[in-house]
Amino acid sequence: MKRFVLSTLILCVAMLLQAASFHTEKLAAIAKATRLNIPDSLGADMDNDTTWIYRNRPLRLRTNKWGEVSHIGYKLFDRNMIATYANTVVFDFIERYALETDLRIDGLTTAVRLDKDGVIVEKGNINMLQYITPQTPLSVDNLSRRMYCMTWTTANGELKISFPADYQLMIGANLIELEEMALRNLPRTEIIVTATIPDTLLENYETHKSKNKVFILERGNYLNSLIRADLTLIGSKGKMQLLCNKRNTSASISNIMLTGVFPRLLPVNLTIECYGNKKKKMDISLQQIIKFCQDECCTLYFGIKEIENGVLSGTLFAVNEIGAYDNMFSVEVPLTILNGDENAVIDATAYLYIPLQNVTESFFNQNLQSYHEE
Repeated sequence: MKRFVLSTLILCVAMLLQAASFHTEKLAAIAKATRLNIPDSLGADMDNDTTWIYRNRPLRLRTNKWGEVSHIGYKLFDRNMIATYANTVVFDFIERYALETDLRIDGLTTAVRLDKDGVIVEKGNINMLQYITPQTPLSVDNLSRRMYCMTWTTANGELKISFPADYQLMIGANLIELEEMALRNLPRTEIIVTATIPDTLLENYETHKSKNKVFILERGNYLNSLIRADLTLIGSKGKMQLLCNKRNTSASISNIMLTGVFPRLLPVNLTIECYGNKKKKMDISLQQIIKFCQDECCTLYFGIKEIENGVLSGTLFAVNEIGAYDNMFSVEVPLTILNGDENAVIDATAYLYIPLQNVTESFFNQNLQSYHEE
């Protein structure tokens, strides 16, 4: 009996040590294949490159803000270099991919895997990755929304690898899993309610003054001139605030959609169009949607379709240039939210992780209109 109790205790301890949660199924498979002993007490936003080793090479393991393991790969890059490029996803991909080619979890040979993923070794050979360290000289180039290229200068010559700007490839998850991750992450995204414009929104943009102390903060457009990131500000007691009133409905709603700045939570009936013609519904806040997109390093743009019967219809675009994808939210916003109507609910339909390689101006130019209010 004592032996049974002891065995059960040991099993329970072992299960606790392996209770770490993973951001993707692939990371869970990698952890299992490498037999990493990952505890469940790693904490949030952890970056560790000194604890774990595989084949006598140090591994980097990182967690996200929910404490899930979000990256496992060989330690190939210096943290300062990653921070300089501000492009964690791309560096994580190479570190994880180098480990994947050693593990062969899916049984594919290296040559077949490279061909399947569109990864091209332009100089050297893939086996040279085993000699790459954070001290190896490196240059990074990219063709916007199309591909990335990394070139190392080693003692054995150059290693040059190019790969497509494909978020599914880089994150290690297919479209179905990405949608499941969004369904999991949207409701648990931090809710931030503020009526004050963040100072960061006022930096490094062109500001043009119009009449009545109204300023247009020009922040660029997406695909065409009617899908914009511009904010409309108003000067008040020497301080700039976002315009938000009943008279300037289109500018006010655009401000809200692009920033989430509003004195209270704005409820949203959200329908997510999923792969396989499936629909998932959830009740969420606009502020959570915007924070979710910002956390994914997306730039927000908004285009207006029409204003009719007290409802503004438009499209919010969340564009991720690094991962080369777009999240699109088609919205119908009751104008009564500008009157303080606390029962007003925004209806929205989301299309997530659309590859930018498939996006053309005509794809999104759906009867957009320009509204100029006096």
